[in-house]
Amino acid sequence: MKKLLIIVSIVCAFCSVNAQSLSHWKHQKRLIESVERSGSAGLIGKNSISFGGSLNKYSNDDFISGNVGGGAWFEVNCAAYKSANRNFGIDVSFPIEYKYISVDGKSEYPIDELDVNYSRIDIPVQFKPYFKYAFSKNFIVSPFAFASAGASLNFIDYKALGSKIYGSDGCYFMYNFGAGAEFLIYQDVAITPKFKYTAISGMDDAMIDGIEIGSPDGLKRGYEFSVEAAVKLVRGWTFLVEYAYSFNNECLGLDDINGHNVKAGFRFGF
Repeated sequence: MKKLLIIVSIVCAFCSVNAQSLSHWKHQKRLIESVERSGSAGLIGKNSISFGGSLNKYSNDDFISGNVGGGAWFEVNCAAYKSANRNFGIDVSFPIEYKYISVDGKSEYPIDELDVNYSRIDIPVQFKPYFKYAFSKNFIVSPFAFASAGASLNFIDYKALGSKIYGSDGCYFMYNFGAGAEFLIYQDVAITPKFKYTAISGMDDAMIDGIEIGSPDGLKRGYEFSVEAAVKLVRGWTFLVEYAYSFNNECLGLDDINGHNVKAGFRFGF
């Protein structure tokens, strides 16, 4: 009889824990679905279109000084998969980014007074698995990881004393990966810090003698930490701005080029 009572007690305890767990995840689902229905400033788990412009500046204290460059970007994000309780999911996005960068070589640079004008268009496909947890309807945290791969179109002009001395155009393989977290506050504000590693292969053969690598934007390798702030507007629209600091970029024969990037634009969720 004692053994039977012990078995019954264990089964009852298991059923109680399981019921509490099911109740917890059902509550999670209700909170997340409530936010999804009302709309939010967040990106994770949402079908959306984003677009905007950017400014950048890259430099190295010893060898090059950067001029202000710019660019534009367009991204389609698709909520490809969501679990039944809405906590797990995978987004697939198609970001296209154009960036123009200009740097001037200093006298210490391997080729004196060399200026570089560089344009780049990245066209990758990105996969982003995430976990979404609702502490309440007004505070949802979504850690995520991501990986991208695709084509990078590069257009580089080298000038010395105002005259073009060399140009190189080409299409190369690029990839990046990283992780971050989206903090959604009161559905109206989303703060998203993230870290990213980017690399582009195949550029070494396109450089002039004395310069092994060709872009101030992390060709061969580069690291970036960014923070995006998004504010919900009306009827599915969101305003967003992002600051990114890229560091330890290996390029232009150097391995310590740093950059500042600022993006601003809009996102429409549907």
